[in-house]
Amino acid sequence: MTEPAPTIDSETPPKQGVRYMLKRLGPLAPLAILTLAGPPISSILIFASADTLLAPWLKANMPMSVFVFMLLSVSLGGIGILSTYMQALLAGYSFGLAYGFSAVGTGVFGAAIIGYVIGRAISGERLTMLLDERPKMRAISRALLSSSPTRTLVLVMLLRLMPNAPFAMSNLLLASLRVRLSTYLFGTVIGLLPRIAAATYVGSILSEWRRQPVSIWQVGLGIACAITLVFIIQSVAKKAVARMTTEPQAN
Repeated sequence: MTEPAPTIDSETPPKQGVRYMLKRLGPLAPLAILTLAGPPISSILIFASADTLLAPWLKANMPMSVFVFMLLSVSLGGIGILSTYMQALLAGYSFGLAYGFSAVGTGVFGAAIIGYVIGRAISGERLTMLLDERPKMRAISRALLSSSPTRTLVLVMLLRLMPNAPFAMSNLLLASLRVRLSTYLFGTVIGLLPRIAAATYVGSILSEWRRQPVSIWQVGLGIACAITLVFIIQSVAKKAVARMTTEPQAN
């Protein structure tokens, strides 16, 4: 006598693995690979060539190079290749704090728009279904979908404040959930300002240190303060997101 086939419990956790996820993502798979692999690879390349090639050219060709930087930041950042941290570090190192912050801020803002347009065009409901399989992401997505405009804005801002939230993946997530463009952009600007400012400041300090004698303690203190600020912001934002997305939500 044959045994009955085992039933699949609806509460069984979804299968794991890179191949499984890529298969489930379908048309989104190439973009997902690009947004995950692009930033670390480009960061390594920028770091390796910053002091010998990129920064010297950017410094020698201002102000034209500022517009070139913004154009590349918008286009490459929009498709998920560039890291916001590395962009800000390079901008601060090459242009100084004021010009660097303006350049990277403009570039990231434009990249956010491109990322949103791409996400809306290709995501459909596939990504939303995958997010529903993971409790934390399900809680965030449901909070974004069911909250008031003000609460959605706050949640977008908090998600952007978290330094460990990949920029490109956040763009794709928010676009796939059909967050309003105005809410998306406003929350993005407010949320990304601290990380951009901190990284640009660190880059400008390193540039000053290379150009003229500066106390190593002064450089170290400035960098330590910037990193500490980022970690404090991350901790506060993470706790706030957890409170706002706790299931079940209060009516």
